[in-house]
This record gives sequence, C-alpha cells and structure tokens, in this order.
Amino acid sequence: MEHRKIVDVVYLSGCMEGLTKEEMNEWRDKAEKYFATYEIEVINPVRTPTQLNEKIIVRGDKRSIDVSDCMLVNLEHLDFDRIKDKVISKLRDFRKNGWINANNMSKELIELFNSHHIKAFGTIQEVIYGYEKSKPIVVVINENWEVGRLPIWLAYHVDFVTKDMTEALKYIVSLNNRRIRKVHLPEQSKEQK
Repeated sequence: MEHRKIVDVVYLSGCMEGLTKEEMNEWRDKAEKYFATYEIEVINPVRTPTQLNEKIIVRGDKRSIDVSDCMLVNLEHLDFDRIKDKVISKLRDFRKNGWINANNMSKELIELFNSHHIKAFGTIQEVIYGYEKSKPIVVVINENWEVGRLPIWLAYHVDFVTKDMTEALKYIVSLNNRRIRKVHLPEQSKEQK
C-alpha cells in the first residue's frame, strides 16, 4: 500500500507589521526552497496585495490556511527583551522628570509595547484558526524565549516549538514519514479523557 503524504502544502505564518518586505520574506524564501526539495508547496501570505481591505485579506488568509496541510509560524521578531532597555529608560525619565503619575506612565508604556508587538496579533489569531482546523502547527520562537515557558495559550495550540528554523523545517518534512496525522480534539472530548 502506498503511503500518502500528510503535508503537501505549508502555510507560512509570521509577523508582518512594521517589517520590511525583505524581513517578511527572508525566512519564507528559505522555507520555500527547503520544502521544494521535498515536493512540498508553500502559501506565502506576503504575496497578497496589501491594498486590499481587511475583510478580503483575512478571508483570503483563512482560505489559504484551509487548503494547507500544516502551518509554519515564525515568531522570531517577537522579543520582549528587545525593548527591556527602552522600558527601563522610560521609567527613569518618568522618575527624573517627576512624572510618576499612573495615567502618564501606563499610556506611554502601552504605546511602547504596542509599537513593538502589535505585529504578532494576526499571527497568533492564525495559530488559533489553524488549530481549530486541525492543522499541525510548528512554531519558531525568538532565541531569548524559553521553549518550556511559552504563554499558555500559545503552548496549548501548537504541536512543536523550536528556536531553530532548520529544525522546524525538518520536523515538518518528518510528518510525511508518519502514518497518522494528529487531529485536535474538540474541547469536550479533551475534558472527557
């Protein structure tokens, strides 16, 4: 009996807000070249025209996830340590200038966090959507994160996490050597187990 491939198409999910086209595509191009040697196609959402309205973009991304067999999610650009020095500096400014006022502080700190991390909102939502569609989800995280200490919502919805893109690519290819595809169970079934 011939073994059918589990993964024919991989959706490449990752941060796009605030990144250049080169930053958005560098890892996606690497993934596409790697998968091509295994006759695995990719769907690169960066190729979607950005002048479309939000509904068309999101619906198109959802359709792309629907027709994919697996998701490769790159969260390497999401790094709280990257802004730690800016947060400390901002707090020193507050103290130096006598701005120790909860309203000022919270507003400016929220703006600082948002300017650096808003880029992951869509990616995280794609993860949950892919999970609901029973797609294997492979995530590459920033080297400053700890694999064992992911936010619980992220850890719950993914199948494999690594700090190394090459390891993630190899893991996805290895799925084709398995006979059974992991199926995410509905919440009720998990609780009954």
